[in-house]
Amino acid sequence: MSQNLHVSVSGNRRPINVKNTKKRMDETAAVLNFLKERKTAK
Repeated sequence: MSQNLHVSVSGNRRPINVKNTKKRMDETAAVLNFLKERKTAK
């Protein structure tokens, strides 16, 4: 589980490194798209 969000006492989530999170999310989406395309291509 990623530790990018710091949950405070009130339960508010506060992003610590937004840039890295955004980049990682984009990479994950690209990989998922690639796998989906490959599966449908077979």
